[in-house]
Amino acid sequence: MTRILKITPLDPLFFRSPMPFTAGEQDWAKSEPLPLPGTLYGAIRSAILTRRNFAQFVEGKGYPDIGTPYSKGSLKLRTFFIAKEANNSLRFYYPTPATILFKEEKSVAISKPANLPDILTDLPQKEGGKITSFFYLREDDYEPGTCKWIEHDALRGYLMKSKSDVGSFAKNETFFKAEPKIGIARDRNTKASEVGKLYRAEHYRYLKGVSLIALSEGTDETLNGVFTLGGERRTAVIEELTINPVEEFDTPTEGNRFLVYLMTPAIFRTGWYPSGVIEKLTTKGINLRLITAAISGYKAISGWDIQKKAPKTLYRAVPEGSVFVFEVIKGSFEEAVRAFHGKNISDINPEEGYGFALTGNI
Repeated sequence: MTRILKITPLDPLFFRSPMPFTAGEQDWAKSEPLPLPGTLYGAIRSAILTRRNFAQFVEGKGYPDIGTPYSKGSLKLRTFFIAKEANNSLRFYYPTPATILFKEEKSVAISKPANLPDILTDLPQKEGGKITSFFYLREDDYEPGTCKWIEHDALRGYLMKSKSDVGSFAKNETFFKAEPKIGIARDRNTKASEVGKLYRAEHYRYLKGVSLIALSEGTDETLNGVFTLGGERRTAVIEELTINPVEEFDTPTEGNRFLVYLMTPAIFRTGWYPSGVIEKLTTKGINLRLITAAISGYKAISGWDIQKKAPKTLYRAVPEGSVFVFEVIKGSFEEAVRAFHGKNISDINPEEGYGFALTGNI
């Protein structure tokens, strides 16, 4: 059963970026306004643990849903996004697709695949090493804007191939306010401040009515209450909802091409190409061809392993909002769409919420 969790921060939150930081060597601890999927997964897992026998967990016996200190259980995070209260109701926002471009944030255009001469890429050789189309827009002066978020109905319209309205987008400033904090490193033995180790850490305060909505499954634990989230163990209120807006997104039913939109970043073994899900479809007799993709750079994914007391592996992930277009060469179109829609297609750590995908028309 999918649990819909509304997470409302009570304090400014700190989600440190994967960039190295050591007090005395750097004076600025960079943060992000949103947690990585793995960070949120770990916070939910810890919240469940606070309701259990901690000794049983530490001794390695663990629980079926949260596992042990050395392995994960059945708990899964599917995805998360932003909600903002307006007129006694919640409005939901998701990362803006990479194919939506802006001109001075006043007009919106959606780039479309255009046939261009074959250009060699780092696409796997078994795929021919080439793609035949690129997302292209003839109009000048359109570019990715600062409107990072698209409202629920606008995203539905985009995926179903209808024009999005500019009023349906929002900037980060609509939801978060940066609050830098000053700190200084202290000697672990004397607790005295250390000379030359003054630094500034970036925190984000969530504005009134703003929450995170997380979809999780694999546990029967009721999660209403207070828990900690992010660096410095800042507090947030978690409560369960009954509505699941993701269920409102439809799948394409006609043609032989479909669009795949990433709501959360994905870590693929081959870099930017979603080889894992494509290989699984191939074993079922379904062959896909990548027509084109819109990917805005990469996102660094890492973290701190509490059990090993060491940094986690650093990955280059395909960022949220990225778009792929596939063509079904052989096999069932419907089954190919189902393999992506509402699934975590990341090759690495999909159970932590990486690579949540939706499908649409193209």
